[in-house]
Amino acid sequence: MRTRSLLAASLSGVLLLGASAAVSAQDDPTQVLAQSLTATSTATSFHFLATADGTVNLGSSFGGAPLPITGTKAEGDVSVNPQGVQLTFNVPLGPMSLSGGLIYPNDGSAYVKLALPGASAADLWHKIPMDNLPLNIGASPAPGGSPVDMASQIQAAVTQSGAVLTNDGDVPCTAGTCTKLHLEVPSAALDSTIGSMLPNGSPAPSAAAPAPIPVDILVDNATHYIDSISAHVVDGTSGTDLTITITLSAFNQPVTITAPPADQVTDAPLM
Repeated sequence: MRTRSLLAASLSGVLLLGASAAVSAQDDPTQVLAQSLTATSTATSFHFLATADGTVNLGSSFGGAPLPITGTKAEGDVSVNPQGVQLTFNVPLGPMSLSGGLIYPNDGSAYVKLALPGASAADLWHKIPMDNLPLNIGASPAPGGSPVDMASQIQAAVTQSGAVLTNDGDVPCTAGTCTKLHLEVPSAALDSTIGSMLPNGSPAPSAAAPAPIPVDILVDNATHYIDSISAHVVDGTSGTDLTITITLSAFNQPVTITAPPADQVTDAPLM
């Protein structure tokens, strides 16, 4: 399994972000997920916390050996309407540490602060026009459909990919009580999703067929919002053994996202 499958699993979880009868273990998991996607897509804002613990092999560009990244964290707020994002992050990569922040105030630019060997030593936000970024942060979300339409789309995607989606019933969660949906995702279905986003020289795939990637999705029974998404990726050949968790909270709370003060901003290149 290539390491890009790991990041694809995380990304696919993030893409789930995308009314209030109770749900139970007897409910069709596809319908539960569709209802959750529909409900979550109506939120005007939310807070998120993403963590990663374990080891990851990023290929020859990073030494070809698994790097410990326990303690990796990204946290911030997302405003859906009006659009905006603000977050801070810290990624320990073995002997190095990458930290900083990102602000997108919906003014046509992103503001990035980065602490990394070789980056700007000044404690400044680097202003980057959105057209120069490989990420489509400011894109408008796709229009939502009905839960029935979305359920059909989810079922088709699950069937096509060979994934298996089940309803594991009620569990305690941050929001209170959640329905736990469990997804077994074939790594081959994710392998090419974001391969172009990783450095060249990824580790070679295992000779044996890689194990499916388990993904747990917790859905708040009261609101049907997504409470959390977690995935555990293991590849014995490369040494990758990583647990990723994304938790959402504080839905529909007021969020104000503004550009940094002008005297803290530079147009100089980030690196």
